[in-house]
Amino acid sequence: LTLDDVNVDMVGKYDFDASPSNADTVLFPNSQATHHFEVQNLGYEPIDVIISPSHEYFTDIHSFVDGSQCTVFHLEPDETKTVTTEATLLPSIQVGTTCWLDIMLVLDCNCATSMTTLWVNVIKPASTEEHYLSNIYPNPAKGSVNIEDTGQVTIINSLGQVLITRWIEGKEAFILPKGTYIVRIENGGNMSTKKLIVE
Repeated sequence: LTLDDVNVDMVGKYDFDASPSNADTVLFPNSQATHHFEVQNLGYEPIDVIISPSHEYFTDIHSFVDGSQCTVFHLEPDETKTVTTEATLLPSIQVGTTCWLDIMLVLDCNCATSMTTLWVNVIKPASTEEHYLSNIYPNPAKGSVNIEDTGQVTIINSLGQVLITRWIEGKEAFILPKGTYIVRIENGGNMSTKKLIVE
């Protein structure tokens, strides 16, 4: 065997992938991000995957596989598992910053790596004194709320998680559970961010 033969064999044995390789969301400072991704064993040997998230912009980072918190999990050949990583954005992050949560995945043999990244745009929490836009009604709402505008509508819950992202033209109704939300409307570089309460 040559060195090239050995390298090719290692790639065939230990090959895996994280998907999606990146995603994006919006968060308030000190709110929680949640990133779901799948990890698939593409090789022909069982592997143990080590989860290693970055810490630059986040704290209180936890990863879960099959509902159990862990930092290492096992994959048989062709097996796929869903991983959820939760992390809290640091309160010191400035509004308007674009930051990221890199989740590096390393095999315990240190012979292969993969990575997925959650990109985060940091936005200002809505003030309790902020007025309500007339194009979001009724507000407070009871289950169903109408948004009348043209643009990309993003609805974010109180944890900073994006629930809905959709382009609208005219009036559309959205059904939401009880809670406090931020509605962001973007069109042609213009953006408005307003508070919505569902009772």
